[in-house]
Amino acid sequence: MISFMGGKHRGFFKKEELKEKFSEEIDKLPGKYVPQGGYPDCGNGLHAQKMLDYGQWYKFNLAQRNAKNYMEVITMFTFALLVLTVVNPMLAVGCGVVNLVCRTGYLVCYSRSPQLRVYFAPFMTINMFVALFSALYSAYSWHSQLPF
Repeated sequence: MISFMGGKHRGFFKKEELKEKFSEEIDKLPGKYVPQGGYPDCGNGLHAQKMLDYGQWYKFNLAQRNAKNYMEVITMFTFALLVLTVVNPMLAVGCGVVNLVCRTGYLVCYSRSPQLRVYFAPFMTINMFVALFSALYSAYSWHSQLPF
């Protein structure tokens, strides 16, 4: 989902423009060519300064912030879902569906304007706490039922 939202911004860094504006740096590379795919920096480096106008830079940084926001919570949420799946699968499905819907809405809204994130961010935060505390409680109660 994140790749789908951010992938369209790779077009901001066109191969021809990279060759034109950074020919000296490219000549220092081992193969002396612009590598295929991706983008050269995360929106705040030398390449972005030389190649992006303000509108492109703004959109690119919104996509970067979306991706980084997602990566901040995915490990914790995945762990909570894993524990819940073992102990309480229906709650895990519910938390997963709520996360999918809210995360998608958050990405779409945040891509338009950072102020629009308020429509989905509270629900994602509440869902994260429900998943984490339910996972911790489930793990504790499951552990307390062990015979040793």
